[in-house]
Formats: sequence, structure tokens, C-alpha cells
Amino acid sequence: MRRASVPSLLRCSHSCDPTAQATDAELEQLESALTSVKAVVGAQAATDDEIRTLLWESYFDVEGSVQAVLEEAERRGARERKKAGESTLARFCAAIRRA
Repeated sequence: MRRASVPSLLRCSHSCDPTAQATDAELEQLESALTSVKAVVGAQAATDDEIRTLLWESYFDVEGSVQAVLEEAERRGARERKKAGESTLARFCAAIRRA
């Protein structure tokens, strides 16, 4: 199975369409797999285009795509929590300096 870098796949711009040459049967399989992934990870974890790209690059591997989306969502959450923590720390330090 071919594996691509998850973060690079999730950041694929709208101009890259991996399914441009797909058959109707492949597009149906892709949409079915998309529905399956979204049922597990939810609608907010990644965009449909991001999930479609993962599925296409992994030959419609639903389980692998679910894992990849969840891992990337966790990384995004960790970055956001770190950023929020840094701003909280900065406010705390500024308050101490003013006191």
C-alpha cells in the first residue's frame, strides 16, 4: 500500500484533484468510503476534500484514513492548546511584572 505524508495530504490545496481521472465506479467507492470515515471521525475533524485525498492516496483504506485523520486532529489540537497556553503564560507574566 502506498503511503503519503498525512500532514501534506491534509493540507492539499483545492487545486490538486487526485480524482480527476477516476472512473465512475471509483468515485462511487470514494464517496462511500468518505461517508464511512466521517461516521467515525465526525464532520469537524477534516474537510471532505482532505478525507477524499487521504482515501484516494491509500486506495480507499477507510481504517487507515480514520487513523490518519484522528492523528492529525490530535496534532492540531495539541498545537492549539500549546498556543493557548503560551498566551495564558504571557498574560500571567505581564500581570506579575505590573504587580
